[in-house]
Amino acid sequence: MTHERKTTRLPDSSPAIHRCRDCRQVLEKAHRHGVNITIPYDFEKCEETGRIDNFAKAAGLMDGAHQGIYYNDSDVFKVVQGAAYALQISPNTELETYLDKLIDKFAAAQEADGYLYTARSIDGDEVDERCGPERWSNLAVNHEL
Repeated sequence: MTHERKTTRLPDSSPAIHRCRDCRQVLEKAHRHGVNITIPYDFEKCEETGRIDNFAKAAGLMDGAHQGIYYNDSDVFKVVQGAAYALQISPNTELETYLDKLIDKFAAAQEADGYLYTARSIDGDEVDERCGPERWSNLAVNHEL
């Protein structure tokens, strides 16, 4: 099914059309800033706080205990989601390459059945009690995939 969007054409002299062009420029600038500054900064913070390392640990690429609170994975996923949306509008090869490598870590960290939750995968015997005694047992607060 195709949806046609009805638009009302404003005369080129209309103040509304000029405001629309200004808004477009502001949004384009905000998207560029997000892709080039904000999103890389967010990933830097995810690295500094051990969130990214948790995936490497779950994948067996590095040793160590889970870092941070049990729901840290979701913070990384939120930044990845924002990056994916932003890259549709403002391409950035460096960010795309970073995402590809990060997604490879996600895939490596998944268990054989596709389960991904680094707090449980890294420290299964030491998992925070708020995670519940087994997979999927506390979905009200967990962020398991």
